[in-house]
Amino acid sequence: MQKNIIVSYGEARFFSTKIIPFVISAILLFLLLQIVQSAGLSESQIGAEEEQFGNNDVPSGFGDENLYTLEVNLILREEIEPYLQPINGQLVEVFWDMRDIETQEMKEFTLTSNTDTEGKAIFDLFPGQYKLRINYNGIARNETIIIIPNTENNIDWVISKYSIGEYNLEFRDRNGGIIYPEETIRMIYRGAPQLIDPSSIQLSSELGDINIIFNVKEVINRAEISIMELSPEESFVVGNFSPDNPPKALIYSIDIDKRAGL
Repeated sequence: MQKNIIVSYGEARFFSTKIIPFVISAILLFLLLQIVQSAGLSESQIGAEEEQFGNNDVPSGFGDENLYTLEVNLILREEIEPYLQPINGQLVEVFWDMRDIETQEMKEFTLTSNTDTEGKAIFDLFPGQYKLRINYNGIARNETIIIIPNTENNIDWVISKYSIGEYNLEFRDRNGGIIYPEETIRMIYRGAPQLIDPSSIQLSSELGDINIIFNVKEVINRAEISIMELSPEESFVVGNFSPDNPPKALIYSIDIDKRAGL
């Protein structure tokens, strides 16, 4: 009887030396999970963070050492002196899409800056793809840019403004004297400027009752004659146009010079 007891005790002792490490490991794993949960990070959130910051198409990284400077130079080019001048106090916007860790939805984020007296707007951005937008008195454009590490990311955004002398407008009145944005009108004028890729046309009157921006859809230059297909950004009333109140016509083009990684 005593021999059996000794054997059983030996087997129990041998068994306990094997199971104790597993018990300790289970306890440590449980404590680790408690710490992670208390920090508010679930397994899916951790995976989402890894996916987000591993994507080169969106801003990534942590700390100021991963930020790179984007310099935007906004310049107005005119037909009269000083011909070239910086545009100060102009809002410049930078957009990008990034996944929200909490909702797992893609959201749009924005940074804004106003140009200084030299026409410069400065941004500190993580590497990735962005949309740059400038709306100068209704003359707007979006441009895709890519911030690349260890490079000088500079953009010259040049807005050229030209005046048009005499011109003709052709359109069909289908709505009792109202032209809507989905409709197209035609502008015809002779002489300079003849542009290949103009951005917008602005018609404005001295009385202030006409101020319309048209987006240029198509341009045909024939000899000295330019023909443009235009669509208004907003509806307007044709009756506001009259020989006694002729609107002044300005044509705008936007040239973007990207340097370095952009």
